[in-house]
Amino acid sequence: MRKMMFVFVSMLLLSWQAVAADYRGAEMVKVAAGDTVPSDLFAGSRSVYVDGLVQGDVYAGCETITVNGEVEDDLFGFCRTLTVRGKVGDMVVFWGQTVVIEGDVGGDVLAFGGEVRVTGGATIHGNLYVGTGNLVIDGGSISGVIKGGAGSTFLNGKVGQDVDLETKNIHFGPDYQAGGVTHLTLRKELDKAKAGNVPDNLEITIKKRRMFYERRFFYWSLLTLFIAGVLLISLFRNFSRDVIGFARQSIGINLGIGALSLIAIPVAVIILLVLLVTIPVSLIVLALFLIALYLGKVISALFIGNYLLASMRKNGSPVNLFGALAIGVLLVMLLPHVPFIGWLINLVIFAFGLGVIVTYLWKFREMGTSPTT
Repeated sequence: MRKMMFVFVSMLLLSWQAVAADYRGAEMVKVAAGDTVPSDLFAGSRSVYVDGLVQGDVYAGCETITVNGEVEDDLFGFCRTLTVRGKVGDMVVFWGQTVVIEGDVGGDVLAFGGEVRVTGGATIHGNLYVGTGNLVIDGGSISGVIKGGAGSTFLNGKVGQDVDLETKNIHFGPDYQAGGVTHLTLRKELDKAKAGNVPDNLEITIKKRRMFYERRFFYWSLLTLFIAGVLLISLFRNFSRDVIGFARQSIGINLGIGALSLIAIPVAVIILLVLLVTIPVSLIVLALFLIALYLGKVISALFIGNYLLASMRKNGSPVNLFGALAIGVLLVMLLPHVPFIGWLINLVIFAFGLGVIVTYLWKFREMGTSPTT
């Protein structure tokens, strides 16, 4: 937990540290063999190569990072691919597609991405924490523990302490050794005949998949969404009715703009993060984006409920907004759990609501007025 807190605090201080550090941005950033960076290195580019020595931390946001030399302190990599062939004095933090550890890491490795691979030449003196689709330990040595989750796992190296993993499937190689207990959380019983070199000190917990209506989080989410809608209607009743009418005028346009916004805004946030000096701006944009997503879900619920109730009224009388909200919230919480297409329905719900917000605000920007309350 202290390591994780250190990571988040470090990220918040990036913009402040950049003043005293070595900042480099280009198509390729390279610390050549024999060169020394006497401070922290901040790099934003397509490719980063550390063949020499960095006497501080490395913070890199790019496509690929390759460490053939030495980083005396921590390495923070936010990229598609990170490869450590040299030496990192302390912690490695990775977020991206693929990380490959082939060299020496003095502290913990925190890796979150598509694939985490530790090869035969690797030595990790601390712990390995993972959240990945594919975990491959193919040789090497990890002095501490392995904890986290993976879709597919292959263990064929030396682990000094416990292994505690939640995974869908696992295979043990002939060279797998663990100094502590190997504890697995699986969704079904392990077929030991097909699992390879199964260790003697293996513990297995079967985690049965619960239906969404069996989880407290579902009811908590439903309640909080309804309360948010009630507050929106109570505080901005005219706006609520106005935005429903606006949403009905151009359903397709709102959906299209929302879908584009779901792609464009996260890309903009990533670009601002990569530039490093604009990290505070990126955090503000990200916060506003998340708020807009949640508010968009409330608006989608209100629109769906109002549309259904209005369709059932033949006299054209106004719909009770609170009743529409109740029906809409229930539907937007249930429909994403429809088999096979639930994820698409959920995407449409978010995209439509976000699109309504973007187009509605843009409309009033052009008119030079403020949305009514």
